[in-house]
Amino acid sequence: MSSSKLNEQSYAELLASLPQTKFGEQQSWSNGKYRFELFPEGYIALNKELASGLHPKLEVLLNKHPVNEVDIRLAEIASYCMVLLDGTYTIAERDKLCFILAGRLEVLREAPSGIIVQ
Repeated sequence: MSSSKLNEQSYAELLASLPQTKFGEQQSWSNGKYRFELFPEGYIALNKELASGLHPKLEVLLNKHPVNEVDIRLAEIASYCMVLLDGTYTIAERDKLCFILAGRLEVLREAPSGIIVQ
């Protein structure tokens, strides 16, 4: 067996041995010195969509709110996506909400305005 295949196999085994996040759950572990926490998958999907740069109108709305105001920012995103929020949400429900919002934002993508650079 070549060393590259061995490295790929050991890398895959290493990834498989890491704790996996379940839907709606935030996994954490510690090596004794540091504590590691995985974000729920819904938050990751929503942040990837927001980072795409294909939502300039939403970015203007979100810039009005501080970054640490997560609830207000989620409400602003939901309003932009025309998703009605009602009540309080658990971590699992927020995770599902983030997945829903990421899907809606994918549909609402805007083509970036072209800038001609000479």
